[in-house]
Amino acid sequence: PLDGREVLLAADGAPVSAATVVVKNAANGIEYSASTDDQGRFVLPSLQPGTYELEARLGGFKPFIRSGLVVAAGQSQEVAATLEAGDAD
Repeated sequence: PLDGREVLLAADGAPVSAATVVVKNAANGIEYSASTDDQGRFVLPSLQPGTYELEARLGGFKPFIRSGLVVAAGQSQEVAATLEAGDAD
């Protein structure tokens, strides 16, 4: 299995807990989801190799979206994200 790890930091650098993270496979549309812990981290251990779109959301913050995230076989992927204060567009 592959691991996807994410650290979500608010604009002031503090970890964001309880954010919802959804990762969508670009080829087949299958979605995987997780919530961040008190350290702002999450793990998605069952990602298949492929290209994904990642979206992180939490009330009071604008969503963070990253497209074109490539997960390769046998490798962990680590991505840093910042949630900015404000409403979702």
